Amino acid sequence: MFEHIEKEPEETCLYKRLLLDYTYGLGKIYTQEEIDKAKASPSFEREYNLKYLGLIGNVFHTKDIEAAIQKGTGYSPDEINSYSQKSMGIDPAFGSSAFGIVITQ
Repeated sequence: MFEHIEKEPEETCLYKRLLLDYTYGLGKIYTQEEIDKAKASPSFEREYNLKYLGLIGNVFHTKDIEAAIQKGTGYSPDEINSYSQKSMGIDPAFGSSAFGIVITQ
């Protein structure tokens, strides 16, 4: 929704838009040390630098995703337990995300 407001033409927008990245707060609300530490975060560009990257959401922690990927590398589709429960979920991508399908066993 904010991205839609942000892209609206100036003459039709109801809001005064101020785009302030972290540099406006440097030395005021942020120290250089705090920014240097924040730059280590994969969400720095989105949270401090006004960029819509779509790379990291807020539902799953990055470390949890990495652990799931690591566990998936040891998975063999030939070893299927026919007695286990299975489920499937989809995200049809009505918002800004990509379409996604998850199947679990």
